[in-house]
Amino acid sequence: MSSSITPASLFSLAIYKPALGPTDETVGDQIVFFASREPQTPNERLRQVGLAQGVVEFAKGFNDSENLSQIETERSRIVLREVEEGWWILAHVDFTRISSGQSDTIEYSSREVSHPRLLLAQLTTAYNQYRFLYGTFDANIQKLGRERFCRRLERYWVRWVRRWEVIPTGNPAVEVWGGIKMA
Repeated sequence: MSSSITPASLFSLAIYKPALGPTDETVGDQIVFFASREPQTPNERLRQVGLAQGVVEFAKGFNDSENLSQIETERSRIVLREVEEGWWILAHVDFTRISSGQSDTIEYSSREVSHPRLLLAQLTTAYNQYRFLYGTFDANIQKLGRERFCRRLERYWVRWVRRWEVIPTGNPAVEVWGGIKMA
């Protein structure tokens, strides 16, 4: 058996608003966009979003002034940002996976994944670009209705996700601190 390395990559990205699905029957309506590297059932999507919501609510008990923005596990880094009142973007990034040839041991490395602040800055920049082009999520869903709004999100965010590099490239200070690139 040979060694193999699977580079870090985005596993999933979700945009949701808890107020869109306040009851058990409508909880699936919270998610307006979901992209994943692997096919996900509606229940798997809800589980990912629900876990993030639960952790955010739990963390509010310790710090009511600032929302939780990152969760790190042995295998992944999850970043989430409230971009508008009640609207959240959730990104789940898998760490680099290293399997050794001698045994069935798998190790995970976070060294190749961008710092959470950089990932959040990139998500915020993507949202700001969307807002510049189309307006706020709230204005879009009111003006277009849910179905057309979801299609618009799909067109924009699928293209953005395909280009997003979760491995650091270039000068991260420019994105983290909102700098301007100069030639």
